[in-house]
Amino acid sequence: MNKHPKKIDQIDPHVHFRDNKEEDKETISGGAEKAIKQGISIVFDMPNTKPPIIDKVSVNQRIKLAEKSNLPAGFKYFFFIGAIFNERKIREAVDIVRKFPRVVGIKLYTAISNYIGIEKEEEQRIFWRILAEMNYRGVVAIHPEKVSLLKPELWDPEQPWTHNLARPKQAEIDSVRDQLNFAEEAGFQGHIHICHVTCYEVIEIIQEKRRNGMKISCGLTPHHLLLNNDVLRKKDGLLYKVNPPLREEEDRLRLWSWFIEMTEIGVADTQWIMIESDYAPHGPYKLKPPY
Repeated sequence: MNKHPKKIDQIDPHVHFRDNKEEDKETISGGAEKAIKQGISIVFDMPNTKPPIIDKVSVNQRIKLAEKSNLPAGFKYFFFIGAIFNERKIREAVDIVRKFPRVVGIKLYTAISNYIGIEKEEEQRIFWRILAEMNYRGVVAIHPEKVSLLKPELWDPEQPWTHNLARPKQAEIDSVRDQLNFAEEAGFQGHIHICHVTCYEVIEIIQEKRRNGMKISCGLTPHHLLLNNDVLRKKDGLLYKVNPPLREEEDRLRLWSWFIEMTEIGVADTQWIMIESDYAPHGPYKLKPPY
């Protein structure tokens, strides 16, 4: 009997370490130290940093930053490159994922985040066509929110629960449906990962596409599984403001019940479901920030 079994790496596939212009929020070394204390030895970092990670120059800068950071022993750091609507940079992103082992895939924000993303539907279609034309078989991770369905005018920082109205679940549902349809129409053969799913309707869309042979996984966060929009009605409600928002209890309970049912079925049936923290520290909230 092996008295010292090989340690299995625990992965958090969705974190936001900051550095550079946002090092007051978090750094690679600080985030790594917190992760290793929680038993997480591998992370996938997101590219909506300031400045963003969108090309070979910024990728090399991020790699150098990681290499000079004080990382705990045994900790492994990887990150995504962000997609913007620029055909040369989309092609460059594909080339980078193929050549840079630290870059695990391409991140698509369908609503602009820190100046990166592709919001227009026709431009999103072109994005998927370029990937298909280049025979990209890697990962595309999607933050899905359809801009035309967002209602920023409903957001009131004095009533933080309105965040769920300003970024409704329908924007998430329709964006997931759009991106999977666009990818399918383009003939994309890679792997799609839907980040931080907040409602069961998105799961239904994913399951249907999986039955049709599409390679898809999804991420569920502890906060979307365990908290609902009611916490934003508390005195400290602004502390619970996240994108995408916490949903109503009915949505949370439906997603949680499905998750529990799936985990009871067995590992073979749940390989496409990941728990991701979406660790994204922020500083004190300013009353009237850019929405």
